[in-house]
Amino acid sequence: MNKRAHIEEIDKRMEEQGWMFFGPVLHYKKAWKDHAAIYKRGGKYVVSGLDFSGEKELHEPIEKKEAVRRAEESLEEIKKHILDL
Repeated sequence: MNKRAHIEEIDKRMEEQGWMFFGPVLHYKKAWKDHAAIYKRGGKYVVSGLDFSGEKELHEPIEKKEAVRRAEESLEEIKKHILDL
C-alpha cells in the first residue's frame, strides 16, 4: 500500500471509531514528513498519521491547548503558502 492510501485508510478508520478531524499539524517531528492530522473525540485530542519512518501508524495524545495552537499555526502557514502572503 502506498503512503497516501495508508494515510487515507488511517483517516477513514479514525472517523469510523468516532474521531472527528480537528485540523492539520505541520512540523510534528514524530510524523512522516513532519505532517499529521489532529482528531478529537469526547474531549480528547490525538495526533494521527504515519510515523517518521512512513511505515507505522502514529496515534499520540495531545493536550487541547496544544492541539488548538498547532492547528491554528498550521492553518495560518497553509494560508500564507496558498495566498502567497
